[in-house]
Amino acid sequence: MKCIKEILAPFKQWSLRLQGRYSNGCVSDILPVMDELLSHLEDMKVQFCRDPLLVRMIELGWKILDKYVHFFPIGTTLLTFTKILCED
Repeated sequence: MKCIKEILAPFKQWSLRLQGRYSNGCVSDILPVMDELLSHLEDMKVQFCRDPLLVRMIELGWKILDKYVHFFPIGTTLLTFTKILCED
């Protein structure tokens, strides 16, 4: 459980921060964060390389996040992003 908490901690931190006053609702705020989260997942994959189940979960999360990083052009609104994300 501690491992999963460590993997997900940056997701929680950025989710809370982007909901606050630091975000203007534009995907251009979110895409750099998504790149940072992808990098974090890569690091976690190396850190937990001896646990094949965790590695597989990290790879699946990376795949989904990477899909959205490359799917949305700069300037897409947060509302559009959320709508498309919820349709998947």
